[in-house]
Amino acid sequence: MDRRQLIAAIGSVYGTATIAGCIDGDETSDQDIEDGSDTENSTSNSDESSSSNSEEQANSEGKEEEEEEESCRTEVKSQSESLVDRSRELDGNSDWTEEYRCETGDTVHFDISTSVGQDVAVEIDSPEGHTVYSETGLSLTTTHRFNSSGEGKVRIENLGERTEPETKNEWDDRVEVDAGSQLDPWFEIEEGDHIDYYIRMVDDARPNLRIEDSSGTVQKEHSVSKVIDGEFTAPEDDRYYFFMENTAMVTSGTWDFTFQYVEEVPISTTVELAIEREYEEEVEICD
Repeated sequence: MDRRQLIAAIGSVYGTATIAGCIDGDETSDQDIEDGSDTENSTSNSDESSSSNSEEQANSEGKEEEEEEESCRTEVKSQSESLVDRSRELDGNSDWTEEYRCETGDTVHFDISTSVGQDVAVEIDSPEGHTVYSETGLSLTTTHRFNSSGEGKVRIENLGERTEPETKNEWDDRVEVDAGSQLDPWFEIEEGDHIDYYIRMVDDARPNLRIEDSSGTVQKEHSVSKVIDGEFTAPEDDRYYFFMENTAMVTSGTWDFTFQYVEEVPISTTVELAIEREYEEEVEICD
């Protein structure tokens, strides 16, 4: 039975209008279902399109990042670092040892200078313990490249070649010396040092002066005089005797005398030491 025959049969019982309304309602519902299905399909397609666009954007950004990473490169650049920069006062014949550290392939610059014109002796040891530099002077500069890493040493000595006098009173007195008697003070004097002496007659008999070494050899003499003023420089380290004699037969003499030990003391100097290392380092550069 087709649809029209079915409608006619039902219409005979309930009426054609009622059935027609039901049929129209059913047709509308079918249309609504079709429209809802279309809406869902449209939304689904929109979501898929949005997701696809997001993936494309992410892929595009990833490619841009890859392109940026690919534009970076490394270059070798020279760098410098100060290892030591200090000064120290060195007394005569004293020394100073300073350590420094470098790496394999470093180029190290050494700069040493002194004050007051006092020469210093400089020795530089590599990290391996070998002496790579030895020189004497007022201002010294040298550069060395090392093939090993570790700690090296710089030794600086004040040679004390430049000196200044330092005076110390050894004996200062007034003494009465009987006729035919003598005074015989002695001093231990180092080679090159000297004794300044001043002897003056205060009353009556006049003195003379004779200087002998420890073996009795006369080194210097002064004849009788009211005033004896001079100095004696030791030719070598020894004990030296200063005989002051009253040669008068009867008359005593009163004398003032002063003995000063004059020592040549090495002048201290201020040493300035600067050490700087140069090295190569890989640096990443991105355009």
